[in-house]
Amino acid sequence: MPRYQRVFVAACAGVIGFCVAYVASDFGPLPKPIYTPGGGWAIAPRPAGAVPIGYYGMLLWGAGGAAVAAAAAYAALGWRRAPVPERWLHLLAGWAATAAALAAAYFLWNLWPF
Repeated sequence: MPRYQRVFVAACAGVIGFCVAYVASDFGPLPKPIYTPGGGWAIAPRPAGAVPIGYYGMLLWGAGGAAVAAAAAYAALGWRRAPVPERWLHLLAGWAATAAALAAAYFLWNLWPF
């Protein structure tokens, strides 16, 4: 298998893992670091306070999801000898783009009504 295919599949899996973990940290009751200006840091599922900032914790969840998904895909393709068909690479790129679009749509929907 060519190395570029293995890296491409890992990158697409990383994008999908980031999007899933990032949205799941906001949607589900996952504890995350939250910064409250003037109050310091706390680890909680939901922000509390006047102006809580949960973005940093969500980024950490997303980075963790991307790292796990990319490492799993890279390791799984280590055993494969034959190249991945181009059609599968296109399909995986489409899924990565769809995951990013759905994650963006979820947060846009949370802003409703504008």
